Amino acid sequence: KDILADLKRKDEALYTHNGLITMLKRNVNVKTAPERWQDHDRSLPIDVVLTYEERVFDAVIQDLQSRDDSEMRPLHVINLDTRDNHEEAVAAAVVTCQLAAMLEELTDLETHAAKTIAAFEALTKRPTLYSLVYV
Repeated sequence: KDILADLKRKDEALYTHNGLITMLKRNVNVKTAPERWQDHDRSLPIDVVLTYEERVFDAVIQDLQSRDDSEMRPLHVINLDTRDNHEEAVAAAVVTCQLAAMLEELTDLETHAAKTIAAFEALTKRPTLYSLVYV
């Protein structure tokens, strides 16, 4: 909200024209502030992490591989590369729900995730990056 207010104060017409105001309004409805992977609560059990930029996917993988955790729980990291604009965000939301529903149906996520993600790619014609990491 602070960033949105600041941009409106500086030059609302410019930032509206280039789509930044619209994007920030959309984001304000989804989350209270920018989220960083490094700030998440590690005590919460997570089975799947979805990213929407390859550089974020790479950063998450690097962070997970650098941890000194001994539980060795499987964590599925999936990237759906998405340009940061309203149309792509809406399209990504739809396919994210599809993928989540497909993964939710699995009785053994660890064994069947890769095949399910391949089926998702074939169905949606949307490439993914996928890595199974043990944390």
